[in-house]
Amino acid sequence: MTESFLFAIFFLIVLPFVFEIFLKLLNFKSKSFLNLPSFSVRKIFYYFILGSRVKTWPVSLIPVAMSSALALSHGFFDKIIFYFSSFSILFIQISVNLFNDAFDGKKGLDDSSRKGPFRLVGSGYLTFSQVRLMAFISCFIAFLFGIPLIIKGGALILLIGLICLALTYFYTGSKYSILELGLSEIAVILFFGFFIVFGVYYLQTSRMNFSLIYLSLQCGLWALSALLINHLRDEKEDKKRARKHVVSVYGRIPALFLFVVCQAFIYLLCFYWMGMGLKSGAFSFLTLPFSLIMIYLVCNNLPSKKYNFYLAFCSFCYILFGFSWIAGLIF
Repeated sequence: MTESFLFAIFFLIVLPFVFEIFLKLLNFKSKSFLNLPSFSVRKIFYYFILGSRVKTWPVSLIPVAMSSALALSHGFFDKIIFYFSSFSILFIQISVNLFNDAFDGKKGLDDSSRKGPFRLVGSGYLTFSQVRLMAFISCFIAFLFGIPLIIKGGALILLIGLICLALTYFYTGSKYSILELGLSEIAVILFFGFFIVFGVYYLQTSRMNFSLIYLSLQCGLWALSALLINHLRDEKEDKKRARKHVVSVYGRIPALFLFVVCQAFIYLLCFYWMGMGLKSGAFSFLTLPFSLIMIYLVCNNLPSKKYNFYLAFCSFCYILFGFSWIAGLIF
């Protein structure tokens, strides 16, 4: 059982890096690539991966790994459930990213002045309709991967899945979107924390555990940290867009304070695992220096394209934290 889990974890580690290398190797601005037919499988696949924002994948994959590790420590692990839940959740996140790309591009929000990375619609490589179709296809793939999970988990998993699929569209795709209502921080903690952690553990064990609350908070706060870096980078643009989140409403200083508090609570919650007699808490603390470096970089630099690196570094820190926690739990 442990060997199957370790292989599955290795797979999750490698997956984002493989696709990131793929994006680096293929120059989408080269003449040979641009001259490919519009409906070339190679071209569509590349744009799909590019729009999926590979650097953000760990935010959805690490909670699956950590929740599955907790289930394994309690004597339960189903590798089929692990893979299907990983891909279903990943494609839900990809859908969010593609819908965001499509609707921001349609509204003219992703122009040449933005500090964020490449966008498909805003850069003119694909139309709004094409990227929106990609997002719906991603939702459909997430649903297909979710079918065995619904069969295993029943009505609870079906309800969680339907809520998550609805959130993919309503995050940015509605007149009353989550971003414009000022609910993005709450939505991120709920989805990337509680929904994933509780859902995956329940699928693996068919039961609940009090410890899931602490694990959900840690995963949710990591996701919120990444979101805050994203919002800090886009502070000026989001104020013009009338988007409501901590940075645009309260300003940079309160947002930085919240960012530091998030990181502090993540590591303070490690004491719970130590109190339970688990090495995962102590192992997680080994990653604290990386968190401090991230805090220093974000707090001592004004919004610029450097924040794209800080966002990637946040994902890297999360990977280190997650797998240190897992190592302490199963070894």
